[in-house]
Amino acid sequence: MKKKYDKIFFKKKTLKDLSNSFKTTINSTNVATGRIFYFSKESMGDSTYSYPNSGSPITFKHGDFPVSRAVMASSCVPGAFTPIRIKKAFFSNRKDAKKVSPKLIDGGVYDNQGIHKLTFPSSSSYCGNVIVSDAGNFLPTENWSFNSLFLLMRTGSIFMSRIKNIQMMTNLYHSNTNSIVAFQSLGFDVDNSLGEFIKMIKHGHIKEEVIKAHEIDEQLIVIKDWKSVEKHIKVRIEYDKIIAKGCNKEELETARNVKTGLSKLSDEKINALVKHAEAITEMQVKLFLPHLLK
Repeated sequence: MKKKYDKIFFKKKTLKDLSNSFKTTINSTNVATGRIFYFSKESMGDSTYSYPNSGSPITFKHGDFPVSRAVMASSCVPGAFTPIRIKKAFFSNRKDAKKVSPKLIDGGVYDNQGIHKLTFPSSSSYCGNVIVSDAGNFLPTENWSFNSLFLLMRTGSIFMSRIKNIQMMTNLYHSNTNSIVAFQSLGFDVDNSLGEFIKMIKHGHIKEEVIKAHEIDEQLIVIKDWKSVEKHIKVRIEYDKIIAKGCNKEELETARNVKTGLSKLSDEKINALVKHAEAITEMQVKLFLPHLLK
């Protein structure tokens, strides 16, 4: 798999080759500690190793670590692939390789969308404003028989879907979170987004700075005139123009039927995915992060 990744995508680049213009963090789950093990241009590691209860921190030589291997760890589906290990050569102190043995699998097992890493205040990747892109769709209902491997993979998919949903609910449906998150997903319907946003205002889940950025008359909220609030927001975000950009029913079905494997996609599928992504991203960013667009 590493050879395929290098040949097609990464051309044997290492972490030190990642861009200086923006920060890239690749997440995996360390089954040895039950924590995130991350990779970035600046460092790689696990908080359990960086901040041990006793002894010295365990650090790693990250610069020459292959990007392809980091991505392998991030996408290592439990049960389908063997956990990725860190070779002794990448420990800052080689003796530490006898103390700990990271075993890395899909980052989604711990942090499905990377939201935890981005919204935790003391994280090296913390962001105050976050746009989350979820390429996953609804977890499909499976009617066929399971053997042991498929059962294990199905269980993992259910587990990671549950984590994603919990993280989404935590970051979208609470106003006292550390970051403001715009969450766009292949599973979201563009024409339902505004209605959900209004419901979140009703229940106090939207931060005050977002409401102010929309320049909503506070009196409308006090008297619960939600129709006027909706009308106001529609004008501000140019709602009708966004809806016009979205997929029709057939295009949306095409987009949602795309599998998450590495097989080549047809132009029809690519166009449907791009069309939906453009509309749902514009809608969610304009609704949840209006202060960024001023």
